[in-house]
Amino acid sequence: MNGQVLRLDAFRCLRPAYDELLRTELVAELLGRPGLIDAYAARQGPDDAGPRLVVTVWSSEDAMGAAIGAGFGASHPQHVESTTDHRPETVELLVGRRYLPAAAPLILRLFRGRVCPGELAAYAEDVHHGSDEDAHRDNGPVAVYMGGVANKGPDAFVTLSAWREWTDIEAATGGDIHRPRATRRPERLADWDVEHFEVVIAP
Repeated sequence: MNGQVLRLDAFRCLRPAYDELLRTELVAELLGRPGLIDAYAARQGPDDAGPRLVVTVWSSEDAMGAAIGAGFGASHPQHVESTTDHRPETVELLVGRRYLPAAAPLILRLFRGRVCPGELAAYAEDVHHGSDEDAHRDNGPVAVYMGGVANKGPDAFVTLSAWREWTDIEAATGGDIHRPRATRRPERLADWDVEHFEVVIAP
């Protein structure tokens, strides 16, 4: 993917109305930075305080470094003090697909897994072509980004996808709200897990 990178900033917020800070300051200030390809912020659970995920996609690791410096939110330390359990992660993209949606995404799907030995490149091709096929239908994804997680071994990967509706995810994966781990083409996978987030900021 020509050096493009996916950055995941997971953390927990400790104060009410933190999503408004994400909208108006922390993520908003990144949107015009050179090299930014895509960006989302999302939450888990109904509470004002709790897990948050900020997703950014960059043209290169250098562009990302120039934009966020010491880390996401570093230019607003007073806001970072209201957060904890930071888990930053950067992966080089194997798949990067952004489509033109009819509506803004409401859901982020974070899919982590490990392929069977030697299957990562083939699985990335499956993700690429499968995403394109889904996108040609009315219920396809808004965007799909996949990268290898080298520090967890040569077979580990993470995929972040953005969706408009739960029914779109169900149609693409064969699962439902009671079986969220469902996925297509599981034959290449050794193990996997899935998390879902409610989008609070989308491009």
